[in-house]
Amino acid sequence: MLLVLIICPAFILAFSFMGSAIPSLAAGPSMALSMKSGPPTTMVRINGKGFGDNQSILIDFDTTQVGTSLADTTGAFIVQVQIPTTATPGNHIIQAISQNSGLSASKTFLNRLIGDYASYIQSFIQIRDPQISDYVQQKLQEGVLWLEPLIQLNPLFARRIYRSTGDAGYSAQGMRAGFSRGR
Repeated sequence: MLLVLIICPAFILAFSFMGSAIPSLAAGPSMALSMKSGPPTTMVRINGKGFGDNQSILIDFDTTQVGTSLADTTGAFIVQVQIPTTATPGNHIIQAISQNSGLSASKTFLNRLIGDYASYIQSFIQIRDPQISDYVQQKLQEGVLWLEPLIQLNPLFARRIYRSTGDAGYSAQGMRAGFSRGR
């Protein structure tokens, strides 16, 4: 018994001096977003750390992969990704996942511009029939109202070339047709 009383304080004293030599458990992986909200096609820079050295990292937006990166020797990475054009209004999860260890970190991204517009549009919708209201709300949640952007150009745009000389101007189209503008 006397031996136990002498040895125990010796171990406690030895471990208290060795405490600085024992590696502490590192905090789990984390990440930060350069922007927490924005419309679809927004470019977001992601800074991650704590993933382990030289690990392959997948970046997901909800369930869609939007990028990859490779952690450096300290387990950190920086990658820039684009918010998908199909992002519906509201909150979405951006997640960084290590392919090697399975470690992950996530942040919330708010599709705000369309979300603000959606709130504005929905403030005018007042449907009294519960079945129709449920159907319309379901379609709004699916993003039916928010179509892909459409850009169109007038095919005649390229042929409308204007040359200005002083106060008189002529169009290339008008010149061919024999019309002039100005004097």
